[in-house]
Amino acid sequence: MKKILLICALLASNTYAVDSYNASNGQLTIPSVNVGTATYNNVVITVGSILSVGASSVPNQTGEGLWTGALNSGYTINALILENGEYYTTIGQTSGNNFIVSAFDYGNYITVGNVGQSYFREFYPNGTSNLGSGIGQVNTGVSLTGTVAIQGYNAVTLNLTPFTTSSYNYNQAANINDITGSWSGYFFASSNLL
Repeated sequence: MKKILLICALLASNTYAVDSYNASNGQLTIPSVNVGTATYNNVVITVGSILSVGASSVPNQTGEGLWTGALNSGYTINALILENGEYYTTIGQTSGNNFIVSAFDYGNYITVGNVGQSYFREFYPNGTSNLGSGIGQVNTGVSLTGTVAIQGYNAVTLNLTPFTTSSYNYNQAANINDITGSWSGYFFASSNLL
């Protein structure tokens, strides 16, 4: 009887073992992996990129929209993600009434289920740039969170929410009258007016 209970317990534990993915650090934990005749238990791997996904129980989310929020490094980030996954960000800090841009990113953003992944180039005011990538979770129109890694820098976490529709409505049709007129501003490298 003890042998039967032990066998049932082992079968039950293997039946309910599932893979789990941590989007914040890109790690996939797999209870058991068979390679040839060897079996490896409690395998943890870091996912470089997601190549394909079959059916998912999580509805596909989208990062499309205009987002704002903070990096854990103290900088503010504003991100525009288009319907084709192309995106642009400004990273900086506010000083008085001015937003001083420290970096500008251009890249591509994809989602599979509720996991968002990005590849981009970050440009700096001194003319240099670095490659970067990010991974996280997206909840359409509600939140975008994750971790971003840039060559030569420590990884940072971000937490974004959509801009309020009172300041900008991404879903509103473009209207040329909204931008027609005179615009002014300053380059901080000189006192020249734009």
